[in-house]
Amino acid sequence: MEDDRSFVGVVGSLVLIIVVAVCFIVDQSERADARAAWALFKIAHHCEIVGRGDAQRAFGVTTDGELALTETDPTESWRCDDGMTYTKERGF
Repeated sequence: MEDDRSFVGVVGSLVLIIVVAVCFIVDQSERADARAAWALFKIAHHCEIVGRGDAQRAFGVTTDGELALTETDPTESWRCDDGMTYTKERGF
């Protein structure tokens, strides 16, 4: 009986690890696709960097009354010939 429970625990842990790994791989693939699309867009629309923002940290209080820390990544702002300004993570 106890052996069955430990087997189920091991199988459950392996399934969880596999799911997390697949999610990570899919996320990285989507990010690579987005970077490639942005690189092509920058060239096609003659985009130029017009500003840089530093990483920022802020403290706040959640709705549960707990202290929370938020962080943002460094950014770059790009102005393109379509009249729009786009803000992306630095190095995106």
